[in-house]
Amino acid sequence: MENITDTYIERRKIYNIALKTAELLIRNGSEVSRANDTVKRILSSHGYFDIPLFLSPTVIIIGDNSDNSSFYLVKNIETRGNNIGRVNMINAFSRDFCAKNIEVDDAMKKLEEIEKSSEYSFTMILVMACIGCAVFTLMLGGSLSDFICSIFTSALGFVVNEYILKLSKTPFLGNFISSLVATLAAVLLVKLHLGHNLNMIVVGSILPLVPGVAFTSGIRDFLSGDLISGTARSFEAIFVAVAIAFGVGSVLMLVSLMGGI
Repeated sequence: MENITDTYIERRKIYNIALKTAELLIRNGSEVSRANDTVKRILSSHGYFDIPLFLSPTVIIIGDNSDNSSFYLVKNIETRGNNIGRVNMINAFSRDFCAKNIEVDDAMKKLEEIEKSSEYSFTMILVMACIGCAVFTLMLGGSLSDFICSIFTSALGFVVNEYILKLSKTPFLGNFISSLVATLAAVLLVKLHLGHNLNMIVVGSILPLVPGVAFTSGIRDFLSGDLISGTARSFEAIFVAVAIAFGVGSVLMLVSLMGGI
């Protein structure tokens, strides 16, 4: 009886490791197909095959019905983001775990460390995102002053979005308000004659908010045959883009009604 109990506990540990790995992958922007494959590899590497498995951007269900002590693990995913660096760390963890380079008892602690870690500081992400996106202002014909204004407005929108996401689990609200604030700042800078081309500044301002990774992940899930995940991610990206458009459009319409710049 003791051996059976120990085996059951060990099995539950491995299943929980697989569940946590899938959760972190999906929460950090990975395709569902990648998470699905990772779960199967983790479980098969420890002798568990033919697993009842359902993964989507909002829920994970992993089952084990191999004997009378069967169980199902369910995890709801309420928030998702894009952290490719963390996805890479999780991929490295799964490879080491499957190769038995990480003990079962140490694996969950390693996953918790990855969950709390970040390869890049918020300041570095902010600076790189703003400069990288503001470059599009120059590429589309903006002046040097427009480029500098875009750095400021995109930084403002990025910070506002991050702050709202901490208060609310609705990404649409954060993207709407942050795009609205960034466009308002762009209008103000042009009014003050610090920038010249409003359209170019706005383009550079909202690029950090554009859900390119989410939309790409949705398309890749479609191509991998995960139709539910592909539909969910694609529609999420579309709705985020619509929220950004509403934020920008609201300000531009207000400026137009007030006589323009």
